[in-house]
Amino acid sequence: ILVQTIFILWGNWAVPEGTPFFAGASGTVQTCTVQGFFVILASISVASYYASLSICSYVSVKHNFKEENYKWIEKWIHFV
Repeated sequence: ILVQTIFILWGNWAVPEGTPFFAGASGTVQTCTVQGFFVILASISVASYYASLSICSYVSVKHNFKEENYKWIEKWIHFV
C-alpha cells in the first residue's frame, strides 16, 4: 500500500509535459510508464494479499481455529 501511495502522490509530475488537461505535468513517457507499472503492481499485490488472508480466515474457521490444521497455509500466504 505504501508503494502505491507514493506513486499516486507523485501524480501529475510523471505525466509527459504538454499533455492536455493535466496541471503540473512535467514528466516524460518513461516516468509515466514507471508510475503506471508500480501503481498496477501494487494494486494487484494488495488485492492478492487480502484474498489470501480471506482464504486463511476461511480455513481457520473451517477447522475450528486448530492451528495445526491451518498453519501450513500461512507460509504460502506471506511468501506469495
